[in-house]
Amino acid sequence: MNLIERAISIEGVFNTMNGVNGSSWQKELVNNFRTINPELNEDLDFCFEVLAGKHKLGFTVLRTINHIHKFELYQSTIKEFVQWMKAMTSTDKTEVTIEYVCQMIPHEIQTFMIKLLNREYRLGYSNKANMVTDKHCMLAMTYPNGINTAKAYFIQEKLNGNRCISYFEDGKWQFISRSQKPMHLSFDMTGFDTNRVYDGEAMRRDKMGNRDFAKTSGAINSKFGDKSDLMYFIYDILDDQMSYRDRARELMALKGHISPNIVILKLLDKVTVYPNPEYNSKVDYWLDFIVGKGGEGIILRDPDATYYHSKNSGDRRPCLLKYKQVKTCDLRIVGWNEGKDKYTGMIGSFICENDEQTVRVSVAGIDDATRMSDPRTWIGKIIEVLYFDISKSDSKDVFSLQFPRFKQVRDDKTETSMF
Repeated sequence: MNLIERAISIEGVFNTMNGVNGSSWQKELVNNFRTINPELNEDLDFCFEVLAGKHKLGFTVLRTINHIHKFELYQSTIKEFVQWMKAMTSTDKTEVTIEYVCQMIPHEIQTFMIKLLNREYRLGYSNKANMVTDKHCMLAMTYPNGINTAKAYFIQEKLNGNRCISYFEDGKWQFISRSQKPMHLSFDMTGFDTNRVYDGEAMRRDKMGNRDFAKTSGAINSKFGDKSDLMYFIYDILDDQMSYRDRARELMALKGHISPNIVILKLLDKVTVYPNPEYNSKVDYWLDFIVGKGGEGIILRDPDATYYHSKNSGDRRPCLLKYKQVKTCDLRIVGWNEGKDKYTGMIGSFICENDEQTVRVSVAGIDDATRMSDPRTWIGKIIEVLYFDISKSDSKDVFSLQFPRFKQVRDDKTETSMF
């Protein structure tokens, strides 16, 4: 089918739905259209995405268009035609250029394309099952939080890389961070479904331990540095209509068709997880196994849960749990940082060191009573600090702790200790 035939077919569906409140018949209409016209599914999804604001041109399509014949463009899909319009006006949005590009729209489909590209259709139907516009990634709760009854979970290694969401747009794969910011990455995603949004982490090749986190971040954030040893570990698909069991099955089917710098992270086991950690010997076995190989911990995934988009760091569901071994050390308080916002004028965090001054870190997680106390009375005290690992910056001579937080005062100790 050529461009005109494609647009006229989809125009018929959109005109039928336009201005009518959403109901089950619209879903049935779209599904029937997909069944009868499978070759138009990609263009149909693309048109829904245009109406959702995903493929903005950066200008309004002209209301009156003098038709110019451009026959080679008529053999394209709607998606290809719109991408051509964007490419032609990417750096030049003068009236002359915009008019020329708009003149390429065939006369027979001008009305449809104007309403589509200017987002004038009001369909009452979001195509949510086939389109992902929310790219916020799912965040894990800390086990045993969220576990109220015994339930089966898949077990997977917990990585300590940089969260990376990948999706196909404007003719290429895009990579964004957990905070939705573009990442300076380029992985070969040949063989992956361009209609899917994938969830994973970027890490350095063969470096699975915690101590690699700082160097991985440096390589990712560098615009011109060497990224040849970066790997993309994919472990989920952003699909809030499909269970994780089915998402994992879809990912596993890709394992034989991927490039050398991409890994589909495997599932280790499926175990019953209990609210009381005392009964979870199998979970502890896998935690010890992964940590023993230099890993950080494990992830527990609910097989029946659909993908949940966490809007902020506190927005988490028990369908995804993290379980890590926590380390402790005893450090001396040598100073403090003032709090911010509601803690202005109070203690925000303690500045702590070991007696050898090889570790220096700001320790948070203190209670309100401590925050409101006189900070001078804390200088010299030894406190027990929880943390996950030790890291060292290339530009500093001292080590730091990953996610340090206050546990308790150690009045029984006079010297610091890292063990």
